[in-house]
Amino acid sequence: MVIRIGALLATATLGVVGLRAPAASAATDPPGALAVDVAAAVRPAAPSDADQVLVVSAAAPGSSRAVLTGYGWVDGRWVVEIGPVTANLGGNGFTVTPHEADGFTPAGEYSVTTIFGAAADPGTSFAYRRATSDDHWVDDPTSAVYNTWQIGPPGGRWRSAETLSGYEYAIAFDFNQQPVVPDANSAIFLHEGGGATPGCIVVGRSTLVDIMRWLDPAARPRIVLGVDATLPAHLAPPTLTTRSPALDPSGDAVVAAGLRHWFAGHPEWSGFA
Repeated sequence: MVIRIGALLATATLGVVGLRAPAASAATDPPGALAVDVAAAVRPAAPSDADQVLVVSAAAPGSSRAVLTGYGWVDGRWVVEIGPVTANLGGNGFTVTPHEADGFTPAGEYSVTTIFGAAADPGTSFAYRRATSDDHWVDDPTSAVYNTWQIGPPGGRWRSAETLSGYEYAIAFDFNQQPVVPDANSAIFLHEGGGATPGCIVVGRSTLVDIMRWLDPAARPRIVLGVDATLPAHLAPPTLTTRSPALDPSGDAVVAAGLRHWFAGHPEWSGFA
C-alpha cells in the first residue's frame, strides 16, 4: 500500500524542528556596537518548495563570521552538497531592521534571482549576466530606481550606485525587492572575498564558483540568513510504503500512529489521509 503524505519522516527529523546548520564560534568576533533583535533573527525558516537551500548561520548577533552550507532535497531528505565553509558578513553581523550602509547583513529568507559577474560564465544553469562598466546597482535611497540593476549613465536618475564590473562573480537574491523599501539597504550579494563586509556575504572564490555551478533555477533555490539559522520544512510530499500486516503488524501500527500524528499537525494535507 502506497500512501502520499507530507514529508513525514524527513520533515519530522529535519524540517519541522529545523535541521540546525553548523554555526561559527561566537568567540571569533566581539558583539557589534549596534543592538540586534535576537528573537527575530533566530526565528525558524518558513516551509518552502525549494529543492536547494543555502543556509548562512552565525553563532551570535554581532558576529561577522558565519558558516555557509548548501543543501539539496534528494529522495525525500536534505543532503549536504556544498560545504560547510566559513563565510563573512557585514561587520556588525545580522539585523532584521536593515538600513542603507548600516554595516549589517539582513537576516531572512530570499530567492536566488541573478548570477552575474565581469568574468566569463563559469558554467551556471542560470541565465548568466556579464557585467560591464555600464552596469550599476543603485544604492541611492532617494532614487526611484533604488536597489535595482540599471544600465548606462545616471542621467539624473540616481546620485550613487555600485558599478557591477567590480564583481568578478556574484549571486543576487530578492532582498528588499517585493516591494523595494527606500533606505532598507541595497546591493546585498553573495560574492568572493574575505573579512568583514559592508553587508554582503563573502566566501572564497573556488567555493563561490562551486555554488554558481551547483545552483539550478529549476530547483527554486533560496538562501536563509540569520543567527542560528535552520533549514525550512519541505512542502513536497514524498512516498512512504508501509509493511504488510501479515509480515509485521507492529510495524504497520507504528507507521499508522505516525501518520495520524503528522496529519493532525498538517491539515493542509488532510485530503491525502
